[in-house]
Order: sequence, then structure tokens, then C-alpha cells
Amino acid sequence: MNANIRVLLLTSMSEKGVNMTPPIGLHRLRFYLTQRGISCDVVDFAIEDTEKSLLDVESGVYHIIGIQVTHFQIIGDLELLWQYKSAAQKCSHNVLIMAGGQEATMNHEQWLEIGVDLIGLGFAEKVMYNIASRMAAYVGGPDSATPIDIPKLFGDLDGVAFLNNHSQPIYKPAQHMDEEEFRELNYSQVKKMDIPHIEYWDLVRAQRADLFVSGERRYTYETVRLYTSSHCPRRCGFCSSQNFFPISLGKKSPILILSDQEVFDLIIFHIETFGAKAFLFTDDDFAVGNRFGLERFKSLCHMIIDAKNSGRISPDIRFIFQARIADFLIRDNDEQNRYIINTELLDLISSAGFRNVGLGVETFSDNLLFAPSINKKVTSQACHDVVNAMLERKMVPQIYIIIGIPESSCEELVESMDAAIDYMDRGCDVGMVTQLRAYPGSPLVQNQDYKISYKNWRHPETGKTHKFMDYFIPSDPTMQIVAANIKEEALVELEKAVNENNLKDTTIWPKSLIGVTAFMAAARLLGRDDVYARYKVYLDRSISMT
Repeated sequence: MNANIRVLLLTSMSEKGVNMTPPIGLHRLRFYLTQRGISCDVVDFAIEDTEKSLLDVESGVYHIIGIQVTHFQIIGDLELLWQYKSAAQKCSHNVLIMAGGQEATMNHEQWLEIGVDLIGLGFAEKVMYNIASRMAAYVGGPDSATPIDIPKLFGDLDGVAFLNNHSQPIYKPAQHMDEEEFRELNYSQVKKMDIPHIEYWDLVRAQRADLFVSGERRYTYETVRLYTSSHCPRRCGFCSSQNFFPISLGKKSPILILSDQEVFDLIIFHIETFGAKAFLFTDDDFAVGNRFGLERFKSLCHMIIDAKNSGRISPDIRFIFQARIADFLIRDNDEQNRYIINTELLDLISSAGFRNVGLGVETFSDNLLFAPSINKKVTSQACHDVVNAMLERKMVPQIYIIIGIPESSCEELVESMDAAIDYMDRGCDVGMVTQLRAYPGSPLVQNQDYKISYKNWRHPETGKTHKFMDYFIPSDPTMQIVAANIKEEALVELEKAVNENNLKDTTIWPKSLIGVTAFMAAARLLGRDDVYARYKVYLDRSISMT
């Protein structure tokens, strides 16, 4: 172990209601460093406060502090960053302040401008080890009392972004990652890591996480998250996930995925090692959507079915994944919008236990599904057909709906919310996004036809106000009012539901509870008392039943 240096990794500051699961990416990075002699700790603010780690920083325990930042919670992450930066300034030696993750890669110039010393790009395990090794040499060398010269110490590394001596941003793409490296990080290494799954399950079990749960719509505490692909193959207008890996490399890259056998091995490993009872595949599109990805999915299902039939794994093991409507359509080659439902695939995945599926529907409006902001290129009828086919197989689709789509009319919003409520009544879950957020690196951010609302942050040292992209402003005047006020009003409705139904001891709000109360807030902002009343009846009935 290199005694010269110690690294501290911080999660983003989660909001109340976010499901608590181990930060796999940070634990993976910690394991990579410790296996190579670099001491490293992880602080997860979903289950820990800042007090002890801040005192450790002040007393000089750490030489590198890295934070996994997000755009969704950017103001909270900025405040958190400056807490630790201020603590580091009180210790007796220099501390390197780093940021990483999708937001830091896509929005590196702003994070460097506000005071981050160095950014690790993309999958940063290898570059983080190189950075830590150079910091160890710096700490043990003759120049340790002088300020860290970032360009001199790290300027020749790939996979970093920093400001040069003229305060100009320098972006050095990461080295190409091949399938073998991806497999090492996401398969071989995962089976060696000590991740506190059981501790997290016990914490969540002590809270009320079972609202809106009935029938197949159940909650399993012993759930493990797995990542099996490098990035998303889809081209949704609002999403930056499709570009994260290619941008970090500075060029296009094929999607890297684990094989069916490797995914199956990880399932068996977590069942036998931790007693997992459910698996959440966190890939944006687990089916990947191309021929190879679908064949991998089918082969994995056959392996799982055989293992259940032989008694190797319990028949009750469930799988949760994210997919796109297009994954379950067989297209007519002559006309894009003609299709049949891939019932063979649906029958197979349902039989294997893939019962819960997150579907990025976003809207049930044909106009919006083909608009640049959404760009799903499937019809609303296709969305209905796929959801209904899943319900027929006792699957639980979780339908994601966006309230503040910039091209949306008020009628289109009500149409989508009505459809979502109807599906919830039939056994679906609903995930809701209040605004169409402007994420750095997304295709829509580059489209000058769309106006963006910004949020401000005042720098604690310089006093300068920095503007960060927030959400896309709808063109319809009433929808502008909805988008500008929906976040606050949705919280009002949620708190009202919590108080009226004696749910104050609940700390993990189900997505469906958040979704319904947000729909109620949207209906109120639209001036649609009739719609509000319908949703309130559904909310009261659902809570009373569960």
C-alpha cells in the first residue's frame, strides 16, 4: 500500500425519496485503486452525513478528493464540493479536487471554471490510478509544499480535462477501451468487490418502501444493480447518455456489452454470495435493440429458465430492466410505421422472470413522439400495443412520462397523463419527469430553435454568478407556466398526500406516488379542476388499498 497518499470518493447528494443502492461506480473505482496499492474510501450521502469525512479532510487524511457530480442535482453538488474544498484548504498540505462521471465529462468547462482542479473522463479507473500515482510522487517529493502545478503534473495524461496556465480548458480524450478492458471492469472485477449490499437492504427494509405495491407490482429489498453495456444505442433528442462514452474518447465507439454467459454468471454470483432475490439492469436499453443484443437477451432468458427448472436458482428470482418500445416491434421493411409485436420475445422474457420493465414512453402523443425533443420514432399506438401486450403477460411496465415537453400543448399533456393513470389502474408503475431537462451533450442542446431556462449559483470565493442549464422552455404560454412551477407545486401535492395519509415515516417515496401527485399539480396549473379531481380519487383509492 502506498503510504504517501489517500483518496476520498464522494457520491452526489441524493434527494429524499431516491432509492438507496450502493454507488457501484465509486466502489468499482475504489477496488481498482486499492488493488494497485492506493488507499481509497467511499462516502455515500444516501446513508452517511458529511461530519466525519469533513473532519478527516481538515486534519489532512486525504490528498485527493473526487466527487461524482450530476446535472440533475448540480446546485447541491456545487455546495457539497465547496464544503470539502473549504475543509481541504484548512489542512496542512495541498489537496487535489477532482470531478468525474457523465456530467463532469460533458460539462467539463463549467466545472473547471468554478474551481475543480482536474476531471477524469469516461470510465476513469485507469486514468485515476495514473493521477493517484503521480500525486503520491508529488506528496513524497521536494515540491510538495508548493501549489500543485496541474498542467505540469498531469498535462501529458490521456482522459483528463484541466485549465492550462492561461486559464484555458484543455480536454484530452481517454484512451480507447476494448471489450477485454470493459469485461475486466464490469464482470471479472465485480465478482471480487466487497459491496455492502446487505447493509443497504437492511436500511431500506426499515423504511416504508411498499406503497402502491400489490399483485405483480411488488417491491423486493434484496435487489442488486448490474451494468452490462457501455452506453445507450438510442438517439432520443433530450438524452446525453448516448454520447457519454464517445465524447470521453473523442470519437465514435461501438457499444461494448457483456455476453449472455457473463451476465448469467453475475446473477449466480450475487445469489450465492449475497442472497440476492432480484436484479436491476441499469443499462438505458438492456436489450440494446440490435440483432446481437436481442439474441443475447433471448439466450440469457433460456439460461435463467433452465436454472430455475433445475433448481439452481429460485423460481421467484425477478429481473428489472430498462428498454425501449422499439425493442419489442418487428418492423415491416416496406413502411417504417408498420409493425407486429414481438410476442415470442415477450413470452420468453416473462417466463424467465423479467417482469418489471422501465419504458421510456415519455408521451402518448404522436406529434411529440416524432418531435426533435423526444425523437422516439414510434407511434402512440405502438406504445399502447407494447404496454398492453406486457400487461397480458402479467408484466409490470413502468411508464416514464415527461410533463414539460417543449412542443407540447395542454391537451397533449392531459392525454398522456390520463393514459398513464389508466395504466396504473391496470397494474403499471409510472415514473415522472417534471421538465425536459437540458443536459450537456444531448442533441437538443445543440438545437438553437429551443430556448433554455437557467439556474444561477453564486461562487463563494469570487462572488461571480454562474449560469447552469436547467430545462427547455415550452412554446405554449400555459405550458410555460406549468414548466416553471411544476417542481414546487408537485412537492406541495406530495406533502399534502403524505400528511393526509399519515405517511410521514416514509423516506423512500414510490415513483408512482411522486408521479400521481405531480400529475395533480400539473392539472391544477392547467386550471383543469376536473382532471385534478379524477387523479385525486385514484390517489386516495390506491393508498387505501396498499
